[in-house]
Amino acid sequence: QNHNLKAGLDYFLNSRSTVGVVLDGFHNQSNRETNTRTPIIPEGTGDPTSILTAQNFNDATNRQGFINGNYRFRDTTGTTFSVDLDYGKYLSDRTSLQPNQYLDPTETITLSENNFRMVQPLEVRIASAKADLEFNWGEFRITSGVKYYDVLTNNQFDFYDVDGDEEVLNTDRSNDFSYDENVYAAYATANRKWKKWNVKVGLRAEQTLSEGRLTAFTPQDNEVVTRSYLNLFPSG
Repeated sequence: QNHNLKAGLDYFLNSRSTVGVVLDGFHNQSNRETNTRTPIIPEGTGDPTSILTAQNFNDATNRQGFINGNYRFRDTTGTTFSVDLDYGKYLSDRTSLQPNQYLDPTETITLSENNFRMVQPLEVRIASAKADLEFNWGEFRITSGVKYYDVLTNNQFDFYDVDGDEEVLNTDRSNDFSYDENVYAAYATANRKWKKWNVKVGLRAEQTLSEGRLTAFTPQDNEVVTRSYLNLFPSG
């Protein structure tokens, strides 16, 4: 089941300037069930020694909402200026139950069971801001801009061993992981046209700061990983 929403509004301040807002989002609900039957046959024989029956019940709810605010300006000389502000969230709640039963070849006696349930909530938050400026400079057309964005992701993974109506959290297989990334970017390009030729050169720089953090019941190596690096992207 999917439900989508999108709405936008532009308001003309004057003949040169416009402000606007855009809303975008969806809500998704899904339920899925799978059933498998696997005969286990030792190599070199033709008869199964056991039958594995496995089911998988998946329930998921996904929600997303984004909002954009923008401003546009253009004058008679060809100069344009724009600003965009964006913010959004993505939320996901997922639950999976998987019972596994090993039966005898007649499928009347349960030899053993291995049942578990997984709970996996997820949150992603995105925020960004950018500004772009385009203008004529002598014989050149200059385009430039700056942008900042922040992405934060939280992942939770809880693994439960199931025995009848009792569920026990398996601390060896459960953990939380978060990732935060910030990018500061700037770019500029210069374009010039002749009668038969067109030349365009540019440079973009991106400074990235990131941190990944693992939280587990059992201490792990590299639970916190931080990075900071600068990338340059020339073009021509």
